[in-house]
Amino acid sequence: MSGDSVYPLQSLISLRHFREQAAEREVREAETQRRLAVAERDRKGLELEDYRLYRQKETERRWSELLGRTKSLADLDDFRAGLADLAQRELDLEMELEQEEKKVAEKTELLAQAKAALLACVKARDKLESHKDLYLAEANKESQRLEDLEMEEFRPLMGPAEQ
Repeated sequence: MSGDSVYPLQSLISLRHFREQAAEREVREAETQRRLAVAERDRKGLELEDYRLYRQKETERRWSELLGRTKSLADLDDFRAGLADLAQRELDLEMELEQEEKKVAEKTELLAQAKAALLACVKARDKLESHKDLYLAEANKESQRLEDLEMEEFRPLMGPAEQ
């Protein structure tokens, strides 16, 4: 056995590297998906804030338009329906924001899972690398021992006068 021993599980280490790279890609993809979900949630939050300001001003405008004028019951029903439509739109936006919050939580969980999978891959590869180091060190010792044995076999025998 020479000092250039081949590790019998080298192909498994290569497979672990491949899995680790795939797990790294999954983490990057999960980070991207989470970043997009956060951006969409933030956009929905701003849209809701803007709509609340609009609704307040629109409600004030409609009330000031209504006051001081004589209106029929149909006009009052239309007025109330218009205010209800404004309120419903705000509720719809709140529900959309809530959905985006759920998506962010889901993407955050997926990211955590991807990171955990990556960590498991790294640990598995590190374990094999550590075993490889021990194996090669042991193989090197065995090689040295065999070389020493060979050297002993070729050592000239000493005669009685040489002792």
